Amino acid sequence: MVHASIQHAGKRFMVLTGIVPDDSIIISVLRGEAAGALVFHADSGGKLIRTVPAQCVGLAY
Repeated sequence: MVHASIQHAGKRFMVLTGIVPDDSIIISVLRGEAAGALVFHADSGGKLIRTVPAQCVGLAY
């Protein structure tokens, strides 16, 4: 079972973890003038494999 969580790192930055069971995908979101997101993909040992920039669109409630 997956239990996603949000960790706030200030007013403009948050990190979403627990998205997949092995926590190999983490999403960071930056709000404000430089708004955007990064998707981090790691191997089973926690080593970062790839970072992909993403665009935030729409609203979440």
